[in-house]
Amino acid sequence: GTPQGGEDKVPILMSAGLEASVASTKAVVTGTTFPDNTTDLFRMVAYTSNSSFNGTEYFDGSSRHDLPVSSRKDDGDNQVLYLTPAQYYDTDASTNLYFYAFAPGDDSWAYTAGATPTATYTISGDDDVMYAQETTGYNKTSANKPNLAFTHLLRKLDFTIKAASGVEPGGASVKSVSIATQNTKLTLNVITGAITKWETPTALTVTPPTPVTIPANSAGAATIGSIMCQPAVTVQQEETLQVTVTLNDGNDTQLTGELKLTSPQNGDAGKAYTVNLEYSMKEILATATITDWVSAGSAITVPVQ
Repeated sequence: GTPQGGEDKVPILMSAGLEASVASTKAVVTGTTFPDNTTDLFRMVAYTSNSSFNGTEYFDGSSRHDLPVSSRKDDGDNQVLYLTPAQYYDTDASTNLYFYAFAPGDDSWAYTAGATPTATYTISGDDDVMYAQETTGYNKTSANKPNLAFTHLLRKLDFTIKAASGVEPGGASVKSVSIATQNTKLTLNVITGAITKWETPTALTVTPPTPVTIPANSAGAATIGSIMCQPAVTVQQEETLQVTVTLNDGNDTQLTGELKLTSPQNGDAGKAYTVNLEYSMKEILATATITDWVSAGSAITVPVQ
């Protein structure tokens, strides 16, 4: 709240980072820090009771504080996260706050007294949904700031392309890459970070800003972009994803095929697959490995034609 005259004004400040590296996304999160000069960077909810109190007392309206977090750089090279508008700890030092945060920080979340608060997102393939919690209580006398360690809730497919060995690409280029029939609407439990519902299946597409010229095999692979989507529902789940490569040839020629994935033993939420596409004029060969977020599996080769 806002302290009255004569009361101590101790602002709520926080630090945040990512538990794993992340490539550029719609949320523009890179490395292990959030982007600077961003408004409503993530949404933070503070409660005056710990998560072990999960009844109506815990979820009553008076104990919930909705705190949008923004960012900037200070005079040095450090990132500063701040609340907009500023918020302050209770003047009673015995009143602790417990923090839960999720990104992106838009207004897509709902609260009902006596019920678990949820956030709902509809993803398009370039959204990076993340969650963090700090269940150690903080008050105006705390020496440290709440430390929010965000984790990724989706999986990421990073697409690259090159010509197959012995094939001359002849200037061919890629307009887009799609995967078919992925659930795109999710409901996030703000207290536990669990996704409680997936629905609305549709295709997801990555379209680079300009068509990607397919390099010769000896030149190495060119980056197309990433699609972030629903992770495996169960651990070590076997899936077949339909992949469509659209060429920038004036006719939007499409090469299609199947990408077979088996999620690792602990699932693939927060894991990134590198999908290497090989162009052979009539078909695409796709190999997939796990990189960057967390390594998770062996290579997979798939003909796309």
